[in-house]
Amino acid sequence: MGTQKIAELVSLFLTVPTVILAATVVFVWHKSAIRSLMHKPRTGTDWLIMGVAISFIGSLVDNLFWGIVWTAAFLESDKTIDLFNIGVFFNIFFRQLAGICAGFCHIKSATTSAPLSKLTRVISLVSIGNIFMGVLFTVCLLYIKYNGR
Repeated sequence: MGTQKIAELVSLFLTVPTVILAATVVFVWHKSAIRSLMHKPRTGTDWLIMGVAISFIGSLVDNLFWGIVWTAAFLESDKTIDLFNIGVFFNIFFRQLAGICAGFCHIKSATTSAPLSKLTRVISLVSIGNIFMGVLFTVCLLYIKYNGR
């Protein structure tokens, strides 16, 4: 068995406890997350709890889906390419958007009860800047793809 197959097998081994632990965290925190979502005005703790729940829901679904895909690849299934192709949709919702929402919640948690400080202003600028960087990166990709290298 080659290095690639060994790495796939190790990844699949690690996927099982990752999924189980993520599901456990979601189960343990779901009531607190729902309470935090309904609580007005939200405290820093509410934002932190929501961020934890969102990140682990995303991790649970993401790892479950990619565990299925990599299992198919390891077993050399003829469905592997189809699964890889739909993977981008899982990435959008359960990796990128869940990560963005969880990150927002964690930043909001850190800045909710703190006075407007230099750190808070830097975090706000980074948050706005990352949207600009995402747009710039996408525009560059489109330019390269359609106008040559």
